[in-house]
Amino acid sequence: MLSRLYPRTGLQEALKCVAKSQVPRVFVATSSVSKTSNQRDLVNFPRPKQLEHSPPVVFGFVPKSWFDFFYPKTGVTGPYMLLFGSTVYMFSKEIIVVNPELCLGAMFVTSVTFIHMKYGNKIKEIIYKIHDEEVANLNSAQNMKKDELKQSIQMNEDYVRQIGGTLSYLPQAQRENVYLQMEAAYRSRIQEAYTNVKRMLDYQAERDEIERRVTQKNLVDWVIGNVEKSITPELKKNVLKQCIADLKTLTVRA
Repeated sequence: MLSRLYPRTGLQEALKCVAKSQVPRVFVATSSVSKTSNQRDLVNFPRPKQLEHSPPVVFGFVPKSWFDFFYPKTGVTGPYMLLFGSTVYMFSKEIIVVNPELCLGAMFVTSVTFIHMKYGNKIKEIIYKIHDEEVANLNSAQNMKKDELKQSIQMNEDYVRQIGGTLSYLPQAQRENVYLQMEAAYRSRIQEAYTNVKRMLDYQAERDEIERRVTQKNLVDWVIGNVEKSITPELKKNVLKQCIADLKTLTVRA
């Protein structure tokens, strides 16, 4: 209960809002894990939720819920009278002693109150603005990630739908693929056999051509050799004379 007496100023509210941008990361992570458990009574013991802003206070530090508790029983002025009466009682019984420390405390409280009333709202607005920008950036990144995941899910659903439509044709396509592979192997082997047979035929044709040329050359050489052997020197002389005579005859006619 005493922890709730801590002063709640506009500046403190703003600082808590800034801290909220960092705390929920761990808080949400632990909550997401615990949500899967069925061992918690969520009706009687709900999970705590971090508030966006601090609850309202009175006099800068007293929770307003305390005043709301007294309103049905004592009326609107009840909690104020209780606070005033308790203060007067503590002064009268010297529970609160008037000394220099009390004056310093009063001056400190007055200074803090003045700073809060003068600059608290401005500082709160600045910090709230920074907080809102950070939250907007985080929400933007989260929304972008959600959009990417939605697109991925849509693409996967389309892919599954397409695959579902083609499953009936898959066995036939596989058989045709096997047939094409067999046809390609058959054509490759036919081409290989054709190449080997052509090479053998080319070799045989070239061999026959070489044998024919060699035989022809040998035959010509043999004929020429026999003819040269059959020609005697006297025959050569007579033939030479006959050629000279023919040339002379041709010359006279010309």
